[in-house]
Amino acid sequence: MSFVFPADWEDDQRMNFLFQPFRDKAANTQAYDPKIKFWKDLIKDVVKSDLLLTNENVGKTDFYFNLVSQVTVGDLCKVFTRKGVQPKCLDTVISELKREHVLTNSEIYNSEMAERISRQKAGWATWSYRVLVHPLIERTLSAVRPKPKSSDSQDNCYVINDNVKVNALSLLQKLRGQAQSSVGGSYQLLQTAADLQQQFSNLQKNDLSLALLWLESEKYLHREHLSNFGEVYKFLAKDGEKLQPLSEIDIGVLQIQQAKSKVDTNIINKQSQVDKYVRDIKEQLAKHNRPQALRLLRRKKLIERAVDKDLEHAHKLDCVLDEIYGADTLQFVLEAYGKGSKALKKLNDLHPVSMVETTMDELADNIARSEEVSAAISKPAEDVELEQELSDLLKDAELAEADSLIQGLEDVHVGEQLTVSTKKAQHKVKLLA
Repeated sequence: MSFVFPADWEDDQRMNFLFQPFRDKAANTQAYDPKIKFWKDLIKDVVKSDLLLTNENVGKTDFYFNLVSQVTVGDLCKVFTRKGVQPKCLDTVISELKREHVLTNSEIYNSEMAERISRQKAGWATWSYRVLVHPLIERTLSAVRPKPKSSDSQDNCYVINDNVKVNALSLLQKLRGQAQSSVGGSYQLLQTAADLQQQFSNLQKNDLSLALLWLESEKYLHREHLSNFGEVYKFLAKDGEKLQPLSEIDIGVLQIQQAKSKVDTNIINKQSQVDKYVRDIKEQLAKHNRPQALRLLRRKKLIERAVDKDLEHAHKLDCVLDEIYGADTLQFVLEAYGKGSKALKKLNDLHPVSMVETTMDELADNIARSEEVSAAISKPAEDVELEQELSDLLKDAELAEADSLIQGLEDVHVGEQLTVSTKKAQHKVKLLA
């Protein structure tokens, strides 16, 4: 998130006042409260922006944290330097932010998180010790425990609590995404410390350590030290599940993965030697030194045979890993089938066959009754429609009959006129004759 300073930052008179050390709160509460609020809000906005990110992180395509996990007073003073002047009141503001648990001294943070993880691993058996005995010992040790540096030291480092949480969850999401898109599945969430640091080498070591510490304290991560592997991390695959410790299968997978990694490294190194021998042989042939070229060729053949053996070993290890990954997938599918079967059984128990038959019979009766009612309601309407249609037909018939009668009358009238005309014509013929 890009950062923009507030409008007061351009007001010289206002900023001169805000840059001065805090006076006694009791002397002027009205001036103290707005000033402390200004600086607290400003620092909270700054630590959530990209203003404190190092230049090498900004714009990287690789995975990196979007927020800084730690900040020093010196870092804040550099950010807040205005016209060559640094604020002289940040020690009071830092104290307030510590009280609100926005910031925590890094030494205290690591100590508290380690203690919290230790209590979680101890279990309920040590509950009485932690509740009754431990507080007494803690109060005794606090008197002799070395105090952290004072707030006014610019080298004093503070953990930004919310940022650590955001970064840790983004790291977990990244690892889960890789596991989902990988053949290894959940076994990709099982990593050694060395592999994890190599994978996220672009991250600051302290930032990565803080993220892992938070994940472990929130039971998203199980950390265990093994003699053959060093520190091993097992991340929680899904929210809501219970994080399990390392099993014999997990350790076996780690051993196979480590052996596979070693074989792959050997193949790469030997292949580089083969390529070097090829160049040397060509060089000797160019010098017409065939005996030396022949000796180099024999060595190349020996290394190529060793590469072939390593490739065979790598193939066998891949087959074993594929079998393990496949078994894990099969287990997941079987669990899904089991859950689906249980759900279906519960639904069937809620709706037995007899209940379904009774329901269907009642439904059929209700449909039949509904059809009878519909028929009874629609019958009068149908009779009215039929009567109306019959009346229309009768009217049409009467009109047709009337037309026929009129036409007949017209025909008779025309016939009579023709008869009269004929008689007159015959009479005139007689007279002419």
